[in-house]
Amino acid sequence: MRIAEITRRETSQRAQLISVEAYDIQLDLTGGAPTFGSVSVIRFDCRQPGAGSYADLIAQTVHEITLNGTSLDPASVCAEGRIQLPSLAEHNELRVVADCAYSGEASGLHRPEGPVHLPCCGARALDGAIQLTDPRTRAGRRR
Repeated sequence: MRIAEITRRETSQRAQLISVEAYDIQLDLTGGAPTFGSVSVIRFDCRQPGAGSYADLIAQTVHEITLNGTSLDPASVCAEGRIQLPSLAEHNELRVVADCAYSGEASGLHRPEGPVHLPCCGARALDGAIQLTDPRTRAGRRR
């Protein structure tokens, strides 16, 4: 699948038009490779109601797209990693159900095959993961 590269101009235009309020992402990792299920909901505002824009999505299969309660045909609005979003309202909700591929490259979701070995240990073992080791920032213990 060819993926359209976003340009700085497009990024700037979309940032001026859209303000994201929240993301709700549910991943189903229970199936086998090469794909995982994804249900994503994005709530966002549009500064120019009636304008169109797009959302980015790299997926093997898009099952469902709903914009503000209206179903959109994935075959009509998805191409090159983009979902066209026509006639946006002031307040919007986009829901997408898709199957996405695991990645074996530097970005995306990875599914390791076989044992996983960490190349280091000690304080650096969790580099790349969120850590809060300062005692003042620890979460409370459950009882």
